[in-house]
Amino acid sequence: MIATMGITLAVAVASFLSGGVGAYLGSYLRKKGENLATHEDIDQLVDQVRAVTTATKQIETKISSDLWDRQKQWELKREILFDAAKQLAKVDNKLLSLNTFWQHRSQGQIEDEGSRVQLEHTYVTEWQDCMQSFDETESLIWATCSRQTMQAFAALGDLLRQIAKQIVNGDLEAYAKSKVQRLQTFSSARVSIRLELGINFDPTPQPKKPLED
Repeated sequence: MIATMGITLAVAVASFLSGGVGAYLGSYLRKKGENLATHEDIDQLVDQVRAVTTATKQIETKISSDLWDRQKQWELKREILFDAAKQLAKVDNKLLSLNTFWQHRSQGQIEDEGSRVQLEHTYVTEWQDCMQSFDETESLIWATCSRQTMQAFAALGDLLRQIAKQIVNGDLEAYAKSKVQRLQTFSSARVSIRLELGINFDPTPQPKKPLED
């Protein structure tokens, strides 16, 4: 009887210990699994943050580069337009000078033949050089500006060459007859420059304000 009770007690103790150890091991293993999963989650999160940071820096670099490129393009375009405005004034003055010389030449106001030939060479050369500079500016306009500005400068260049050709061919009225067309074509080119620079321009004449008493 005592032996039977001892065996029973031993079995009970063994069962208790087995259950406790199993529960402990189960709890321990679950905890280790949770910790492992947490470490893996943290590692994943760190990798994701690192990837986002890298992508953000790449985007910031690209944006900065794009802004820099646009700024440099704008500065280049602005310089071209400023030079174009100067070229308009120069070519207008050179055409007037060419016409004035040819008027004097045709009217016999330059009596010395040597002086006439020399002056003719000078005025024609200056006109050609001026138009060459205008053509170079027009090429830059074509590379950087809108179709409207391109067309305005192309039309002006064609008109100037036509008038100059008529002048040197002895048409003493060519310059005067083209006045209205010249003014309109020069005006179109200048307005185009203002628009390219973002300067609003209203060509409509404004009514004069009455004088206050």
